Amino acid sequence: MMKLSQVKAGEGGQVLAVGGKPEFQRRITAVGITPGGRFSVVKNDAKYPMLLNVRSTMLAVNRSDCEEIMVEVNANG
Repeated sequence: MMKLSQVKAGEGGQVLAVGGKPEFQRRITAVGITPGGRFSVVKNDAKYPMLLNVRSTMLAVNRSDCEEIMVEVNANG
């Protein structure tokens, strides 16, 4: 288990848990990042938001938000 912010570009996996305040949980799940959901990281540059592919949709997610999302990385993405 690791934070979404630690996943490298080209890797993917499954969301295990979404932490943080209830307002954050509602907002992030509304855009499709939910426990059990699959994702792949398109871009993870240290100074910019992460670019993710979730449910066939490209999302930019703030780095601080990525700290609240716990994931499991799969070798096949």
